[in-house]
Amino acid sequence: MSTPQDGLVLSWHNLSIWTKPFPPSHKKNDSDQPIQLIKNVSGISKSGELCAIMSPSGAGKTTLLAALNKRVKGLVQGEILLNGCPISRTVMSRISGYVAQQDFLIEELTVLEHLQFMAKLTMDRRTTWLELNKTITRVMENLGINHRRQVQISGLSGGQRKRLALAVQLLTEPQILFCDEPTTGLDSYSANNVVNLLKQLACESRIVICAIHQPTSGVFEKFDTVSLLAHGGLLAYHGQVSKVLKHFANMGLECPASYNSAEFVVSQLSTRSGGKEEHKRLEQVRVLAESYKLSSDYDLLLTELESIKSAETVSDITFQHINTIKKVLPSTEFVWLFWRSYLKVIRSYQTYVLRFFIYVLIMLMVSTPYYGALKIDQTGIQNVQGLLYVTMTEIIFGSAYGVLFTFPEEIPVFLRDVGDCVYSPGTYYLAKLLVMLPRIMMETFFYTSIVFWIAELSGGFMGSVTFSLPVIASAATASAYGCFLSATFESINTASLLSVPVDFIGSSFGGLFIQLRSLPSYMSWIKYISMFFYTFEALSISQWKSVTSIPCTKVDDVCYMDGEQVLSSYGLDKDNIRLDFYGLATMFTVFHILGFFSLIKRSKETATY
Repeated sequence: MSTPQDGLVLSWHNLSIWTKPFPPSHKKNDSDQPIQLIKNVSGISKSGELCAIMSPSGAGKTTLLAALNKRVKGLVQGEILLNGCPISRTVMSRISGYVAQQDFLIEELTVLEHLQFMAKLTMDRRTTWLELNKTITRVMENLGINHRRQVQISGLSGGQRKRLALAVQLLTEPQILFCDEPTTGLDSYSANNVVNLLKQLACESRIVICAIHQPTSGVFEKFDTVSLLAHGGLLAYHGQVSKVLKHFANMGLECPASYNSAEFVVSQLSTRSGGKEEHKRLEQVRVLAESYKLSSDYDLLLTELESIKSAETVSDITFQHINTIKKVLPSTEFVWLFWRSYLKVIRSYQTYVLRFFIYVLIMLMVSTPYYGALKIDQTGIQNVQGLLYVTMTEIIFGSAYGVLFTFPEEIPVFLRDVGDCVYSPGTYYLAKLLVMLPRIMMETFFYTSIVFWIAELSGGFMGSVTFSLPVIASAATASAYGCFLSATFESINTASLLSVPVDFIGSSFGGLFIQLRSLPSYMSWIKYISMFFYTFEALSISQWKSVTSIPCTKVDDVCYMDGEQVLSSYGLDKDNIRLDFYGLATMFTVFHILGFFSLIKRSKETATY
């Protein structure tokens, strides 16, 4: 058996994996039955070897790869040993790297900025800035992307993006590297270069295991060992790549001389022929898997696996250095997450500029009809209240729906990073909030100022500030509501569908469309969960509290003598200004707390591979 001095040996013994985290014996009803993805699969990989996991689509290669990396969310039975010892998720995450099939990247960052961000949050916090940048430069040079260091990720080719994903994992010099379909989406030349790179990394005394789908013959032959999975997660072969065709030949399956060897072995394990032939193919594949279990190759594998398990237990001295690595402080996480979010906003300025000008146009359209129509008389009362309500509703809807894409577009990046313990959900959420909030507040002040001056509301500059404050508070609350929806629902369509009735109820009980004092007791409480009510009341108070006299003519059917009577007619109270701001602050806090815990829940329940 290999010792720590000789290198690492990763072995997996009779692994079985189900989609749901309960035992197979659990029975409630048919819909509760777990689906078994992997069934009694064993294998071994050693330092210096490049190992491939291959199977037809849907046979479980990605699931097996994720299980070996200790990141599968379902039930896993069997043993995963490193040098004969069980290995924890924490240790595995520190000594290994995982390159996902899809490129989960923040497109607005440059190659250097992305690597600096990941290095700062994954490397020992005692690493100096000079040492960190030297490590980054060395990794980029080794992977051939140093000349693209100042290029935004959105401008990289497919092969360069794969190299960047590898570079991130190599920053911490992992001893084991897992790659999920590293050649997918690449042309044959780029795929060959990526596999050559993986081969080179394996030769540096690393274990490199790749889930790969039908590589070209030249690429396939670069691998040292291969683990073949058949339909149902059955093991059909594990051993040297050079012997795989001989194994199939011994079962009467000869590969034509001019045929792609990788395509041949995968096609023999495929069951998707359609019609009556599919049942026949299922039986053939099952026989192939059972035949391997009766072969001498499988006996040799079991013997080697048994020798690993029966060897003397290796102490944890091999991995003691992991305990000496000091993770960055939460404050450092926050600073770098804030920096990344800020750069993303700055470099997506076209979107924000377009949105800004659209809202300026909307505010001009909202306020222009009220120009010269806001006189303090009986007719002007309706005009003032209408202006207040339409202004706040535009801001509330715009702020809420403007942040709906805040989390969904970054969820894959978030899940990967949190799963790899790069940063915590708390610092991520706080950084996103503090980048978003100042922009919303400044934009809202500018929008409300347009309305204030065009509509010729009274009070001068201080009047415009007083007018803006409730709207700014409502914009912040609406953005919190949008963050809650964004963090809770995977689909924007679902979030929007839920928000429609909620917004309808909130706006209906805002104070303009219904006399709040006339509501029965069992409905009067609804206004207290409406940000529209709090905002409308605060705006109305700011506009009418100082009005002591309103002219009245003989033609007026109803005559309100002062601002207090106006407020009362709408079911509003002049003494509730503090209550309104407290209400908005409470809703702001509650929505963000719910959004935060929703994000944590999603990070725990959603697979990160």
